[in-house]
Amino acid sequence: MSHGLVWFRNDLRLADNPAWAAACSEHESVTALFVVDDRLCHPVSVRAGQLAAHLRSLDAGLADLDGRLRVERGDPAEVVARLAAALDADVYLNRDVSPYAVARD
Repeated sequence: MSHGLVWFRNDLRLADNPAWAAACSEHESVTALFVVDDRLCHPVSVRAGQLAAHLRSLDAGLADLDGRLRVERGDPAEVVARLAAALDADVYLNRDVSPYAVARD
């Protein structure tokens, strides 16, 4: 069975999401992943509360499709590489042109 891994970063939606659409059209099984990067997420900020709400909404959308959002914590590049290797999965993500993403990716 072929497996896709969609790494959700800034684009936390399923509708009209190029990475999600590509993974679902090319693989029989797709894992949705969000990585909490402690360098960017501070647990007591307003932004953290907004992020949590968006992640709950994404997870609810995935639940409607009989899926779930996998949330991991750590260095995103390491987490994605480890999980992709463990699942033998192709990785999909949407373009992110923020300075941090460009440096990381």
